[in-house]
Amino acid sequence: MGPLGVGALGLLATVETESGTGYSWIDWAFGPALIAIGLGLLFSQRWAWALALLAGAGGVVVGVQGAMTPGDIAAPFAQIVSVVLFLLPGLVLLGTLLQPRTLRWLRQPRARDESRVRYFE
Repeated sequence: MGPLGVGALGLLATVETESGTGYSWIDWAFGPALIAIGLGLLFSQRWAWALALLAGAGGVVVGVQGAMTPGDIAAPFAQIVSVVLFLLPGLVLLGTLLQPRTLRWLRQPRARDESRVRYFE
């Protein structure tokens, strides 16, 4: 599903549950930020790799933290939800970003596109 799909779902969930809930700016920024990272990865932008790596590590941390919290009667399946929504996607994202061929792509020098018009050189 990747950052693009998770960002779209996060934005949709924020919009759909907006009534009567006080969301902060970070709640609104989460979905578009992940969409931007997903689009950056789609168009092979190196900055998106670093941000996706941070997002994957954050998902693993939040997933482990949620899985380790004791159960509550109000949310009996909180551990399972945190593993499915945070830990597993974070591990998949990290596994994808840290594959040898992805690291090779990251290390190779970027070819300069001479066909583009450069105004400020």
